[in-house]
Amino acid sequence: MSALKRCAAGFAAVLILAVSGGLAAPALAEPDPPAVEGAACQAGQGVTVVVDFSPVRDEVDIRCAPDAAGSIREAFAAAGFDLGASGAFISEIDGVDAAQLGEQGWWGLFTSTVGGTPGGGAAADWQTAWVGADAGPVWADEAYFFRLFDSWSCDDPVACSPRVPLAEVLGRQGTGSAPPPAPVTPATGSAAAAAGWLGRQLAASGDVLIGNGVTDWGLTVDALLALAATGVGADQAAATAAKLGASGEDYIGAPGEIGAKWAAVAKLALALQVAGLDPAGFQAGGAARNLVADLRGALNGDGSFGTGDNAFSHPIALIVLARTDGGAPPAAVNWLAAQQCADAANPAFGSFGWAPDCSSPDPDATAMAIQGLIAGGLAPGSQPVADAAAWLAGLQESDGGFPSPWSGANANTTGLGASALALAGGHDSAVQAAAGYAGGLQVTCGTLATAAAALTEAQVGAIAMDQAGLEEAVEFGIDQVNGDQFRRATAQAVFAFGTPPLAALTLDGAAAALPAASCAEPSASPSQSAGASTTGAPSPSTSPTGTLPVTGPLATSGLPLAAIATILAGAALVAHRRRANTRMAN
Repeated sequence: MSALKRCAAGFAAVLILAVSGGLAAPALAEPDPPAVEGAACQAGQGVTVVVDFSPVRDEVDIRCAPDAAGSIREAFAAAGFDLGASGAFISEIDGVDAAQLGEQGWWGLFTSTVGGTPGGGAAADWQTAWVGADAGPVWADEAYFFRLFDSWSCDDPVACSPRVPLAEVLGRQGTGSAPPPAPVTPATGSAAAAAGWLGRQLAASGDVLIGNGVTDWGLTVDALLALAATGVGADQAAATAAKLGASGEDYIGAPGEIGAKWAAVAKLALALQVAGLDPAGFQAGGAARNLVADLRGALNGDGSFGTGDNAFSHPIALIVLARTDGGAPPAAVNWLAAQQCADAANPAFGSFGWAPDCSSPDPDATAMAIQGLIAGGLAPGSQPVADAAAWLAGLQESDGGFPSPWSGANANTTGLGASALALAGGHDSAVQAAAGYAGGLQVTCGTLATAAAALTEAQVGAIAMDQAGLEEAVEFGIDQVNGDQFRRATAQAVFAFGTPPLAALTLDGAAAALPAASCAEPSASPSQSAGASTTGAPSPSTSPTGTLPVTGPLATSGLPLAAIATILAGAALVAHRRRANTRMAN
C-alpha cells in the first residue's frame, strides 16, 4: 500500500482507484444529512468548488471561483481555499490534514465531467477524477469536489461518493453576478524580431532545425512558415525550402506509406507551396512524386484522410488542397465539420478535439479547425465557425493567454487561438490581448538588463513557451536543454501578432534579409528592431486579416503520446528545471 501512496504523491491520488478498486471509506460515522454551507456559481459565472471536511468536522463548503480558467488548484484558491504546498497530491485543505485520519488518510477528488478530466463534457453525477490538482484548464460551469477519506480501499458505492449529489450542489446557486474581466495591459512584441531569431537558428544548423541530433523536418517547416508570415528572411527561407525539397522520403515516407504519412505529406506540400515550389513535382527516390495527388488519393469515402485522422491535422490537408485548382474536397470539409461538439448543453459546445463526442475539447484543434473550415469554403461568420470561435474566446485568461488542457497558458496555444479568432472576426480585443501575452514572453533588450550573462543579445526575439520558460532563460540562458522549446514556441507564437492566414502565406514580397539581433538605437526600419510592435506582414493589401499556423501532432488519433507524457511528467516532476513543449509537430 505504501507504493500506491508514493505513486499518488506524484500523480493524482484518485488514480489509485483504478488499482485499488474503489474509493476510500471513512471509518468514522458521518452525520446525515451533512451541514452544507455556501453557494455554487450561476450559469456562466465560474467554476464551482466543494470541500467536504467530514469526518474531522461535519461541514461541506460550496464556493464559486469566478472566471476561473487555470488549474483545479487555482480554481480552489480563487474561491478562497488553501490547498497547501504545490503538487498533484493534496494532503491539507484549510488546515485539515489527511494525516489526522491516520497513515492512509487522503483527499479524494471528484469532477462533474465525463472521464474525470477538465476537458470532459458535462456528466450527470460526480465522476472520479483522473488528474491531479494541477491539471487544467478548468471551464465555467464545471464543478470539483474534494472529500476526506481514511482508507485506500472501499466496497460501498455510497460511502465512496461525495455526500452531496452533483444536482444538489449546482442547485445551490448564489445571487451575485460575475465580476468584469480584469483589464489587460498589452505588452510590446515583435514578429519580425522573432522571425529573425528563428532564421538565425536555421542558418546555424545548415538551414534546418535539429532535434535529438537529427533533422526535425516538421519544426523546420514551422520555421519557414513563420518567416513567410512575418515577411522577412526570404533568402534564408529559400535555402530552407531547398533543403525540404531535397528531403526525399526522410519525412514523408515512401508512396506506399501514404495512409499513415498523409499529414506529413500535407505539411511538406504546404511549405513548398508557400516557398513557390511545385509540390506536384517533388523529387523522392530519384523520381518525381505528386504530393497533391498523394493527398487526394489518401481521401477516404467518409471524407477523412488515411488513418489516424483528427481535427488538428485534417485542416492542413484542406488548406493545401484549397490552394490547388481542384480545391478542397467537399467531403473532407464535411468530415471536419462533423467533428465539432454539437451538444448545446455541453460546456464544450462548438469545440473540436480528439473525438467527435464532446469528450476531449482542445483549443489547438479548435483553432486549426476554424482555419480548415474557412479554407474549405465556409464563411467566417458561418455557424460552425462562429460557435468554434465563441468557445475558443471563452478560454482566454485575463492576461491574454490561451491554455491547453495539459500545459496551462502558453505561447503556442495563444498563437493558434489569436490567429483563429482574427480569421473568424469579431474578437478584436481578444486578439490584441493575445498579442500582449505573447509579446510579454519575448526576449528583448530590456530582458537582458536583468538576465544572467548566459542570455545574450543574440537571443533577442526568441519567445518562451510560458512565463516559467522565460524566467528559466533569464537565469540560465537559452541552451541545448531549453533551446528546442524556444524554437517551437517562437515558430508558433509569431502568429499571435496579426500575421496573414495560412491559406495566404507566401514568400513573394518578403524582405531578403533577416532582422539583426541588436540592441543599438532604432534605425530607419523600426519594424525590424527588437521590441518593436509590428506584424511584419509582406503587404496589407494582399494579406487577409488573421492567421493560422500549421504546427501540432501530425498522423495521430486520440490524445498525443507527448501530451500524456507531459501530464505524467508534470505530476511526478514538480520541481524540474526544464519543461518540454509538446504541442508542436514532429
